[in-house]
Amino acid sequence: MIKNPLTPPLMKPSILVAAALLSLTAGSAFCQSTQDLPSTGSGEPNYQEMVKVEGGRLKAAKKSVKDFQIGKYEVTRDEWQEVANWAVQKGYDINTGGCAPGDKQPVGLITWFDIVKWCNAKSEMEGFDPVYYVKGKVYKTGVFGNEDWDIVKIKSGVRGYRLPTVAEWEWAARGGKKSKGYTYAGSNNLDEVAWHSCNPTWAHPQAVGRKQPNELGIYDMHGNIGERTWDFVNCGGNFRAKFTSQFVNEFQLPTRSQRGFEWNKCLDISNGWDSAPIGFRLARDAGL
Repeated sequence: MIKNPLTPPLMKPSILVAAALLSLTAGSAFCQSTQDLPSTGSGEPNYQEMVKVEGGRLKAAKKSVKDFQIGKYEVTRDEWQEVANWAVQKGYDINTGGCAPGDKQPVGLITWFDIVKWCNAKSEMEGFDPVYYVKGKVYKTGVFGNEDWDIVKIKSGVRGYRLPTVAEWEWAARGGKKSKGYTYAGSNNLDEVAWHSCNPTWAHPQAVGRKQPNELGIYDMHGNIGERTWDFVNCGGNFRAKFTSQFVNEFQLPTRSQRGFEWNKCLDISNGWDSAPIGFRLARDAGL
């Protein structure tokens, strides 16, 4: 019998996976791929589109979620490259990655610190106030260990981009107030919504938006690549929660590498490693 990965007992923030810091040298480490990518052109969707999500009560986590916006797609390598190139010219220390123009695979193998700096850079690039600050200044440089586990602060009430919280991510994955109670994020059929190891052509992350979206029109919230969030995880160090790409024991399927959710593993944000590339999607406060 297949168990539902979105059932309440499995989604408590206290047992969610921690985000690992995947250290990279400068270069194209997270852009290597032989996958055929969709051609660019005017007929392509807006991969930077945000979806407005009406808030509600997340029973699984016993939390209320306010209205917010979340990325319709995972952040692509192409978008990461564009913003990172701009950022390094403005004093940010971010891995640019060397991604090819038009690459619509989700960016992965990036640190949590680079992600929040990148969010600030995208905010400034588009004329919005940044969200993340360190000691009262816009967070642009540096990484921090366990002794500074809470040094990165959020400035509330600004228009900038940020990571979603665990509750926001889960609420959006379930379909929010439009939820139809599917087993997976948008369907009872995993193949309709997720790239996973039993897909005939799956071997690595795929271009975003090729599967069926969920009830809110959001793509790839099951499968493809893991996604980082803002939340801390109480594991005794500098840990951040993520929704990742691998099922572990929840699904009675042929291999452990089915694409979905994983938890019960704590990896230090300062020096941990993860077995699969982890990316992210953007969020913003509602009404901005």
